[in-house]
Amino acid sequence: MSERRRAGLPSRIALLLASFLVAAPVSPATKGSIALECPPVLATSVVAEKYRGWFVYSNDPLRLTGADIAFFVDHEDGWLDPDEISHLNDEDLSVVHTFRLVEHRDIEHPMLVCHYGVHAQLSRALPPGAVECTVVQHQRFGPEEFEFEALCR
Repeated sequence: MSERRRAGLPSRIALLLASFLVAAPVSPATKGSIALECPPVLATSVVAEKYRGWFVYSNDPLRLTGADIAFFVDHEDGWLDPDEISHLNDEDLSVVHTFRLVEHRDIEHPMLVCHYGVHAQLSRALPPGAVECTVVQHQRFGPEEFEFEALCR
């Protein structure tokens, strides 16, 4: 990831989160909660010897290609739509999808689902007291940068 991206994005996300936290009271459960972040790369590799005669086209790790919030309501699963979509107007043409979990108290067992291409995903229950998740998509990114970042607090 470039120095520009590393230096700029955390401050932008911090500003977004700070504005949310200033606007809404913080519960004691939220103060001690841990952030949950999608890993930017899912480290996988194909053992070529296991597939003799086959050519391994790419053995690169899978990069994060998106994230969602999954949940259960009345024993049915679903996907939460973002509560807000904003454009940062930065050089990366970043788009921020904000999920305000406190506005969806009826959902049960919310999970952050991290997508890596179309065939791999990781999912994990959100930390207790999580109030907001942000998924940032950078529409411009270089080979050492990441297209997506996802964070729940």
